[in-house]
Amino acid sequence: MVCEPDEPREEGNGAENKEPEAKKGHGGCGHIQPQIRKEGLKLFVQYKPKDDDDEVKSLQPVKRVIAPSEVHTVFKKMVDSDLFLLSLSDVYARPEWMILTVLPVPPPPVRPSIAVDGGAMRSKDDLTYKLGDIIKASINIRRCESEGAPAHVITEFEQLLQFHIATYVDNDIAGIPQAPQKSGRPVKAIRVRLKGKEGRLRGNLVGKRVDFSARTVITGDPNLELDEVGVPKSIAMNLTYPEQVTPYNIAYLQELVRNGPQSYPGARYVVRDTVTFKGWGLRTLQLTAVIAQDEYDEPPSKADAVFQTQAFRLDHSVTPPYNADFNGDEMNMHIPQREETRAELSQIAWVPRQIIFPQTNKPVMGIVQDTMWNPKVHSARHLPGLEPGPEYLIVGLDDSSLELQVKLDEEFGQLVDDRRLLREFVFPRTDPNRRKSSDLEPAYIIDAVGELTKRLIIMREDDRLSREA
Repeated sequence: MVCEPDEPREEGNGAENKEPEAKKGHGGCGHIQPQIRKEGLKLFVQYKPKDDDDEVKSLQPVKRVIAPSEVHTVFKKMVDSDLFLLSLSDVYARPEWMILTVLPVPPPPVRPSIAVDGGAMRSKDDLTYKLGDIIKASINIRRCESEGAPAHVITEFEQLLQFHIATYVDNDIAGIPQAPQKSGRPVKAIRVRLKGKEGRLRGNLVGKRVDFSARTVITGDPNLELDEVGVPKSIAMNLTYPEQVTPYNIAYLQELVRNGPQSYPGARYVVRDTVTFKGWGLRTLQLTAVIAQDEYDEPPSKADAVFQTQAFRLDHSVTPPYNADFNGDEMNMHIPQREETRAELSQIAWVPRQIIFPQTNKPVMGIVQDTMWNPKVHSARHLPGLEPGPEYLIVGLDDSSLELQVKLDEEFGQLVDDRRLLREFVFPRTDPNRRKSSDLEPAYIIDAVGELTKRLIIMREDDRLSREA
């Protein structure tokens, strides 16, 4: 592979000798680029011979090990303009920083020693053990360099140091043996401690047990909005949120106090001005008392549903980003305890603000499962295997009336025609060139589909709004 340069531009002496402008190339250096292969912890560069001579072609490709110091030197020589073409930052992401020249050592809380035999002896953590091996290998390299040892001896110690550092970070690299402890078991490296369900992130940070939280099984509810969660009443009456009393909410909070802790919604307890509640200094009694009220006893704008079941309920459309299903999955609910936390959750972590995935600029959730299937079932006149039940009718309440039956048939005929028109509009069977260009404008399509679907009204028995519609 050749790093292709721009084509050289020939300079003319006059207008009559003016050549067309040279085609812009790749701006390369013109040198042959080697193939780079990784074998274990070593990088090899391989130059393929390019010559018409049969003798040269029969030769094996030139292959040699490329040292980390050589790669580091090449990366350091890269200019800022090249970094811009590679979408790297010359301030935050210089390429030579990807090669370790200094190894940070974690503090003892990350690698605590373990008491053995009732505290008489202490056993070192695996990371401490590996750090000792790294220091020994590094000292050996410095000693060999200062004593003027042969190059192949220094190279062996460098490869040993590379092995120790690689297995310190990840002890499951394909192609190299695992580094054992003194007992013979594999060392538990940094990667194993961080990854997975029981790792440091998912097991100890995201999934840790904390106050003001609840955990139970999840189930689906297509009647909820994207940003709503159905909370069991027993949980809603047990978890509390401290709410500051102001002139604007004092009437509402007084009503909660009258309800008491045994009814929903109600206040659990009142913290008066003589007490500091969780570090909040409270000055006057009536306007700055803090009421710890039952969770989700908020104004209707945050209408999170409270159910009599013992499971959290989610809308089906929010399950894909959580990779959740309803076959026994459990979820945690955390109750924010400060206004700043509530503001962050409502303005940053709010589900409608998380629909578009920045990496692909595509939505991570859509209409799935019941939410997609139910309209189909409810709007079908006669779906094979799913006959409409007695509680569902298509426009009308008393189908014993002959006049109403005729009207039903007319409505159904119109429904079939509208469906056919809609299908032919979206998926035309005839030549699509018959359409005008304006037919494909989004506004026109939305209006046309809206007009066609206005008449597709499905009505449920005893549903006054549908009957009026």
